Amino acid sequence: MSAELIYLVEMTGADAAGATTVFRYCTGLGYTTLGTDTPAHTYYAPRVTNPGLYELSCHGGAKTYGLAGVGYGTIELQNADGALDSLIGYGFDGQTCRILIGTQGAAYSTFTAIFRGTMDQPFTGIESMRVNIRDVLQNLDVPLQTVKYAGTNSLPNGLEGVAADLKGKPKPLLWGYVNDVAPPQVNTSRLIYQLSCQQFRNDALPWTVSVKDQGAALTEGSQKTIAQFGAGSTDLSFTVNTGTDVVTTGSAHSYTNGDGVSVLSVGGTLPAPLVATSPYFARSTGGSTLTLHPTKADAVANTNVIDITTAGSGTLTISNNRTPQGCWDWCNDSTSGFYFRLGSTPTGQITVDAFNAATTSSAVNTAAGLFISMLAYAVPTQSTATGTGYDPITPPYEKGGLYIDTETTVLKALELPLNSCGFYVAGITADPLFLGTIIIGLIGTRSTTSLTLTEPQIIDLERVPSEDETRGIPAWRVTVNYARRYTTLTRDQLAGSLSEADITAYAQEWRSVSATDTDVKDQYPNAPEIVRYSVTTDATEAQTEADRVLAQCGVRRDIYKCTVSASLTRGIGLGMRVSLTYPRFGMGSGVLLWVLGMTPNYTDETTELLLWK
Repeated sequence: MSAELIYLVEMTGADAAGATTVFRYCTGLGYTTLGTDTPAHTYYAPRVTNPGLYELSCHGGAKTYGLAGVGYGTIELQNADGALDSLIGYGFDGQTCRILIGTQGAAYSTFTAIFRGTMDQPFTGIESMRVNIRDVLQNLDVPLQTVKYAGTNSLPNGLEGVAADLKGKPKPLLWGYVNDVAPPQVNTSRLIYQLSCQQFRNDALPWTVSVKDQGAALTEGSQKTIAQFGAGSTDLSFTVNTGTDVVTTGSAHSYTNGDGVSVLSVGGTLPAPLVATSPYFARSTGGSTLTLHPTKADAVANTNVIDITTAGSGTLTISNNRTPQGCWDWCNDSTSGFYFRLGSTPTGQITVDAFNAATTSSAVNTAAGLFISMLAYAVPTQSTATGTGYDPITPPYEKGGLYIDTETTVLKALELPLNSCGFYVAGITADPLFLGTIIIGLIGTRSTTSLTLTEPQIIDLERVPSEDETRGIPAWRVTVNYARRYTTLTRDQLAGSLSEADITAYAQEWRSVSATDTDVKDQYPNAPEIVRYSVTTDATEAQTEADRVLAQCGVRRDIYKCTVSASLTRGIGLGMRVSLTYPRFGMGSGVLLWVLGMTPNYTDETTELLLWK
């Protein structure tokens, strides 16, 4: 006689003081851990009638595209004697739940964890208690951005907006490449904007920013500190020795080599060739003397000293905290993020093209890179696995990006980067070593077979209709929209200096590429067209994705529902490859399929697999 398999359920609850207790239950007649176990001599009451029927899928049911959302299920416990009534005083919502399987009487260390996730608050009835469980994706169903503008500016000071404009709005987040975003103006007196609440990276891949007014690029100025952005300009008067190109300030300047400065003449003219609309960089030659250079590198190296040929007239001033007219200075603060300040009131809409490396890994701005960076920001404690023994990740692009300045959840924010290349996101439930880990994958890419099924092992098998928008009908065209322009502008909103091509481009939110196969219509006259949206900014990368989707969706694909013994599917997870041999549906010689979804049913020890071919 084979030993009886039992399930252990471990539910963590918190009392009113926040102290946690693990409540332990099991199927069968009860179970007690051994003295050598950890925990030792611990009892599991025999109350479990259903140890957690739950459903998992890559894309949501019989779909092959899109995010599935949070996997869910229900645990049922006996409560006819009312012994569980006291649990209503505990908080279970969001707490950890584990389900394990093993042999009655065996050591606790031999039990295998088959689920780790979170719970909702239990519903206690006269006969039973029901506990809804959620897989680890529940951890992502939380706000992406919790940092909001305080609206506390006391103008001209402050970087938080005022109550009437920004108070309570989420601060912007920017990863990778983006075009024409419209960042919020956080200080209207000093013309300061915030591009991101995170510091831009400046290591393996330096950031780049282009600030535009009515689509026309403004001149880049110099870097400032957060203290400088929070203060007014500190002008010093100066005179020029045209013979030596030395600038002498009226008092000590305290500039260091490479400081960005601006110059201005009040009621007169600046010394030639200096202009008020250009940034310069200072090199200190004494406590009140300096030379000017066209770049920071020149100022540090003492090269390319600007040849000042005239003395100028009027009141001449120099400042290391005044942005030249028509220019923008920036502050890349490690705590507060990236700001820029304009030197003059803009004529129209301010927009920005920017690149902020998403991560320092090799996949910097791929879906994997954006995925990791977003989770590291919003859910830093969440473990992730990409490019592991699960679905191998071959990035279809490396020029992706995302800008978010509205209320959204982490799970919702992940939708566009992952949908850009057909990825799914899931919590690992099949591998005890990775329980509680989140992965991303691409269905159909697994190169090794994890499960082999033949007719005697199959309890039921049926072909089911696709739930995709195309209903599983092969597509004849795939269009990928890419290079999103976050702010579109009409002709009358753009500078007159722009070309006709630029004016036309500014009216379009997306660019697009397509892949087509008109032969599909010979067999399927009503073949659909698929339209996808991508975070890539590169036409070649977008075309690669269009070609990939057409290759996947331009031919017949079948989805099967296959019921087998649960014992066969232990260790099997979403995206894994299955070999199936069956004397029907053209499977007599065996076919390869991939796990699109799975629903374990612990009450009758079966698992329903959703398989994609």
